[in-house]
Amino acid sequence: MKARLGLIASIFLLLALQSIAQSDSLTDNVLTTKKLRYGIYRTFNEFKSNSPGITSGFTISIDSGEFIRRRLKDEKEKIIRRVYGFSDGLNIFLNAKVYDQTNYFVPILALGKITYFEDFHGKANSVANHSGIGTAGAFAGGIIGGTVGGVIAYQHGVDVAHRNPGWIIYMPDDDGYAYALSKKTLTSILKQYDINLLAEFNREKDQNDFDTLMKYLIEFNRKNSNW
Repeated sequence: MKARLGLIASIFLLLALQSIAQSDSLTDNVLTTKKLRYGIYRTFNEFKSNSPGITSGFTISIDSGEFIRRRLKDEKEKIIRRVYGFSDGLNIFLNAKVYDQTNYFVPILALGKITYFEDFHGKANSVANHSGIGTAGAFAGGIIGGTVGGVIAYQHGVDVAHRNPGWIIYMPDDDGYAYALSKKTLTSILKQYDINLLAEFNREKDQNDFDTLMKYLIEFNRKNSNW
């Protein structure tokens, strides 16, 4: 509960910072525009420039009862897959394919130099796949051991995702890849672009704490709101 309350406060602050930085007009920068253009972003560059390359011939639908997830379909009702994301004119949705999940779209919660969104199921899957627990179980006990190990690995992923469902995109990058919000990923950014803030972060007692990570994400964005 503490983490979720911390997230709510963090998101409101991030959105407030974004609003301060915005101009009063339509711009070709997704971080400064007052209005989002409607359409599908085929690439990361189209997303960054608020310039969707596909503006018609598709529909947006809710994905299998998951309220925050969306899917895109073309005029023939075929699922649209190989795109970066889309805007419905008010919000931006990112294709989970850009962080190695299946084809669905989740909303970006806050735009900034470090852009933030959440995907609980994607986080659980990612942690489980990189935990090594399932692999260890497979070697130890064959098929049955591997199955048990996979269940343990996924449950570990669920536990991590409950504490921290966050993901980030570092907007100045060229590839637009999304990374799980963690001590490792945030440290990597601070090490390259803000060593003073990194020194403060390193003095924190628990650098893996969700509220701590959000605190420094927000502070980094505040200091770099006019990039």
